Amino acid sequence: MAIDISPVAREMARRTAQEKCLAIDCQEADLERIELPKEYYDLVVNLNYLQRSLVPQIKKTLKPGGWVIFETYLMDQSQVGGLINPDYLLRHNELLDLFRDFRVLYYHEEKFAQSREGAFRAALLAQKSQP
Repeated sequence: MAIDISPVAREMARRTAQEKCLAIDCQEADLERIELPKEYYDLVVNLNYLQRSLVPQIKKTLKPGGWVIFETYLMDQSQVGGLINPDYLLRHNELLDLFRDFRVLYYHEEKFAQSREGAFRAALLAQKSQP
């Protein structure tokens, strides 16, 4: 399932899934107002989006043993332009700290070669502990 408020993003997801012969259920929702179900998903992927208040919901909605992949921009991004509002930029080690209670298998902060100027990003792969 993919959740996004943007019809353009949902259509892109549908097209990409169709090209790869994958099934996807796209739902329209405002992540600032949604209540995710408890222990429902095996995997949550959060890319290019930072809403700190959503992190507890991500943790809650994962089944025990479930995985989270999270990647978004760092505060250093303001050096190369693009996202400037610090509310949408991670501080150094912040993503690691947000998932400190998970088993973190991968964490990385660097300047990725995303564009000519590059993009400062943090990436994490973590697993929710089992009871």
